[in-house]
Amino acid sequence: MNPAGVNLTVVIPTFNEAENLPELLAQLDWVGEVIVIDSYSTDITPELARAAGAKFLQRKLDTLGLQKNYAIERASHPWVLIIDADERLTPALAEEIRTTVEHNDPNVVGYEVYRQNFFLGKPISYGGLQRDKVIRLIRRGELAYDNKQVHESIRSDKPTGRLNNKLQHYTYRGLSHYIQKNEKYALWSADDHAARTSRVGVYHLLFKPVWRFFTQYILKMGFRDGRAGLIFCAVASWGVFLRYAFLVEREANG
Repeated sequence: MNPAGVNLTVVIPTFNEAENLPELLAQLDWVGEVIVIDSYSTDITPELARAAGAKFLQRKLDTLGLQKNYAIERASHPWVLIIDADERLTPALAEEIRTTVEHNDPNVVGYEVYRQNFFLGKPISYGGLQRDKVIRLIRRGELAYDNKQVHESIRSDKPTGRLNNKLQHYTYRGLSHYIQKNEKYALWSADDHAARTSRVGVYHLLFKPVWRFFTQYILKMGFRDGRAGLIFCAVASWGVFLRYAFLVEREANG
């Protein structure tokens, strides 16, 4: 994006992100390189990425973890920030990242950041999201994503730090988008659970979804987010049910 910018590569995975991508790219004019790793979008995501000066790569999606690793390996700078198209940097977080990259601790290989999630126009602060933190700023060559389809993450047994400012996460454009995304993740999650779930029964189809709702809404205080919190937790438990329903379908189809 800016050859004279900070020695930082930003990696953005995309698939049909024309609605989200321009606002995010506009926040990144201070970084040295932006890589958009795309899963063959059918909207104008490719045109938007190229017009903004990003390095545009396309690769068939196998897992999101491997997709991100593919782009990280092709970064030109020693530090890499991985950010989704529906996430936003606050000015304070952008400045903190800039300072961290320029004056980093040589013993630290990555930094985690807390996320502030938004749903139905409101911040969601409970239901398990109060501790939503992810490693996103990494030293290239030191860390990588695991090979999971859903909730892929970077885990490290090496020294890591933590950024003070939060990343804003506008993960769902509305209720219908949340439901659609939940169904997609449930299908991917079925892939992750297939090998360790021998046979789906009442425990999986009834008790696990109910337990998910109880855990998020009661134990993790999702009720404190009001109506938005109730809907958020209910749809999340529906996603657990769908995961195992998809596995039943696979069993039936042989």
